[in-house]
Amino acid sequence: MNALDPRLSAGGSSGGAAVALARHMLPVADGSDMMGSLRNPAGWKNVVGFPPTQGLVPYSACGRGLRPVADTAYLLSVQAGYDARAPLSLDVDPIQFRQGLSRDYKGARIGWPKEFMGKAMDTYHRWMEVVIGPTLAGVPVAAVPAGFGPKGWGQPMGLQIIGPRRAEFAVLQIAHSYEQASGFRKSRPR
Repeated sequence: MNALDPRLSAGGSSGGAAVALARHMLPVADGSDMMGSLRNPAGWKNVVGFPPTQGLVPYSACGRGLRPVADTAYLLSVQAGYDARAPLSLDVDPIQFRQGLSRDYKGARIGWPKEFMGKAMDTYHRWMEVVIGPTLAGVPVAAVPAGFGPKGWGQPMGLQIIGPRRAEFAVLQIAHSYEQASGFRKSRPR
């Protein structure tokens, strides 16, 4: 069930976690992100979804669902790190995620694809083709609130910020800056 309109889909297998976050039933939730099933519900509920690089959080293929991006970074500061019992775990200093997320973007380049592999991103199914790639690659992706649909519909929409493996902090910085500049996280549908 969609948190804002029970007639609509929750958006994926982690939709329940996103609904609970959107309804302020809990401050943080874990969920799986196979084929975008954490990121899509986050985008459709006006919350943050963040699957990190595979292995950053031992014993987890899950992503984090939270309200502000800064909470995502703080949660990673507790969960991330090497565990010898987990064969895919990565050696990372989790304290890095407690640093401030603000940064200077002078000289930075950010792309916005209008098409992917020669196909226009004009339908839900075409977008899903793109969403699957980061899941298979195991790279960090921040799904952040990006406004609301046209008047009369007014459902939340999400923006996905994708980075290379082990670039969680940079992805979180960009997501945080976007969140602060846009103000969409604080907004509610009309």
